[in-house]
Amino acid sequence: MGWTSVHIATEKRMELTLEGNLEYKSLLEAAYTNLENARKVGANLHLVDCTLLRSKINRSELFELSNKYYTEWGLPPGTKIALLEPKDNTLKMKAEFFVYAMEKLGWESALFSNRTKALAWLQEN
Repeated sequence: MGWTSVHIATEKRMELTLEGNLEYKSLLEAAYTNLENARKVGANLHLVDCTLLRSKINRSELFELSNKYYTEWGLPPGTKIALLEPKDNTLKMKAEFFVYAMEKLGWESALFSNRTKALAWLQEN
């Protein structure tokens, strides 16, 4: 499995780690599982670590995730998603697109080069 989903209870947040050559189907499984886990524990803050991700997921698939699946799965209002940028420049551009799409759809999302800044942003009101 190229992903893990962990609840950080002290911060009421989920941490999703995506790594390796992740296929789109696995990304959907990871996102859905992470959202369901968040729902069970009442967490609306998400840190998604993409630093070690290598993937051929395309922009249309990323848009489908945010536009179709997050809507179908009932991503709650007030959800914040901080992404740690991938080391790969092509994937970094795709992550920037994902953040842009999320914002246009009304969800808070941002891309960060380091964990400290991402966590600080998640804790902002």
